[in-house]
Amino acid sequence: SAEGKGIDLTPARVPVLVALLVLAAGCRAAASLPALLESPDPPVRDQAVLALRHRAAPADLPAVEALLSHRNPAVREAALSVIGGLGQRSAVPALEAGLRDPVPSVRAAAVDALSELAGSPALPALAASLKDPDPGVRQTAAGALGFLLVPAAASVLRPLLDDPEAGVRAAAAEAVGKAGDPGDLPALIRLAGDPEAEVRRASASALGDLKLPESLPILLGCLGDPDWKVRRAAAFSLGDLGDRAAIAFLRKRLEDDPHASVRTAALGALGRLGAP
Repeated sequence: SAEGKGIDLTPARVPVLVALLVLAAGCRAAASLPALLESPDPPVRDQAVLALRHRAAPADLPAVEALLSHRNPAVREAALSVIGGLGQRSAVPALEAGLRDPVPSVRAAAVDALSELAGSPALPALAASLKDPDPGVRQTAAGALGFLLVPAAASVLRPLLDDPEAGVRAAAAEAVGKAGDPGDLPALIRLAGDPEAEVRRASASALGDLKLPESLPILLGCLGDPDWKVRRAAAFSLGDLGDRAAIAFLRKRLEDDPHASVRTAALGALGRLGAP
């Protein structure tokens, strides 16, 4: 029996197991998908999406795309996740339609799905999402563009470095750093003094990605930030920067910082700098 094999059959887990069993039979049983994906039980939805992403094949794309018009936003989000996992460029029009969904979380799911496509066929749509009225969508779009590592993305990301929402500024800073344009150094230095800690942390991380010697004094200053996440990011970046002038400052962090994560980052940076 299932119980004899150690399978959890508590009431909370049975719907999850049913979802997995149905999807294991093949996702072409499209009639079963909406009921599973719109379950009020988050574990059921999560497991259904994971199973469907694992089982789906390009031939299933039309059936999954049909769910993008479902009345339940959770189903539309799940369908977008599955479509993104398929990685088919032919799905770009359907994903772009998801960017016009009235529900912000669905638009954010469409952004995530577009970011899974190889290369930059989705760059124009992602760039348009940077102007979305919802800050969560803008933040997701900035992160997606950084994930794609497309050099052309830096030009469309720069306006978001001044976004009124801290999370958007932080995502844009990290993405700009990954793009690697030295011309963005002044803006990232400015963000190192942002009033919000998450933005300062992102700036410190991005300065490490740029690996420019002019970043050294800024990162050394970040080592004294009151927020430990900023100090940790600065320590990592100083190790990446490769300037041995940072060794004494990192040793002080290793000896005196009250947070273990900062001390660990300082130790790693010292090792990358070849400090004895």
